[in-house]
Amino acid sequence: MSALYASSNAAGRRADAARPSRLPRDPVPLGADGCPATRWTDPRTAAAYALRGGSYDRTVAWPALVAAVAPGEPRRVSGRPDGEVLDLGCGLAGIGHLLANEHWLRVHAVDISPTMHRLGAERYRDAWLVRSLPDRGGRLQLRRGQCTAAIIQLLLTHLSHPCLIVGALSEARRVLRPGSTLAAIEPGPGTYGHVAGEVQWGVSNSDSPEDGSPYVARYLLGDGTDLPVTAWHYSPDTLAECLHTAGFQLDEISPLYSPGEGKSAPLWLYRATVVTPYVTVSYDTVT
Repeated sequence: MSALYASSNAAGRRADAARPSRLPRDPVPLGADGCPATRWTDPRTAAAYALRGGSYDRTVAWPALVAAVAPGEPRRVSGRPDGEVLDLGCGLAGIGHLLANEHWLRVHAVDISPTMHRLGAERYRDAWLVRSLPDRGGRLQLRRGQCTAAIIQLLLTHLSHPCLIVGALSEARRVLRPGSTLAAIEPGPGTYGHVAGEVQWGVSNSDSPEDGSPYVARYLLGDGTDLPVTAWHYSPDTLAECLHTAGFQLDEISPLYSPGEGKSAPLWLYRATVVTPYVTVSYDTVT
């Protein structure tokens, strides 16, 4: 009888061990319509995103990012890159290919979508364009201080909470060297309700959303259709606070206008520098 009881207990312990954690999990973020937000790991999302035209990227966004992170005096030593750039949320990694092919830089292109990497690799190939996925905890597969610069394009607006923005920026800061530059392009003042960067940012006849609220952004595709995705509205003050919390000093925010569209609907370029060492303020000494 005791042997049977012990065997039953052991089986119960094994069943408990196999049962998934009962700890509360983060709820699935919801979009503006109350449905689950866009899942960027969905192969269908990546396949549609790959149909973007990209003329704004090639004429406005990429030149601005290149100017921010490319070395002013390239050395171009045979077989050795002039620097290592992190492209966080790289998508197809078109700008990564540009930096590797024309500016003598090794680019670490990171995205959470395996399909996006596969489609990008079919279009953009270079020995110095290194693609990778973050691990399950969101950690980059790079050493501390490995990179000399970082770029972000239309990533932060698709994160559902400022804590996720701080997490992404903190991980970028970990792999950047002291004094390195981070350049990011994101929507901002004057963008909502308009087309900017070949994206319709929200509906023009609705009120501007509150900070942190979701809305629908529609990426305009080359075949005349669009890809609706969930975006969240973040003010420059919120992004500046996230940068500061992650260990960056914000140096500049400047508008990027599409050629021929006047000055009505810009995207915004954020330039920041890695702050090192971290500065700890004692409020007992503040007067």
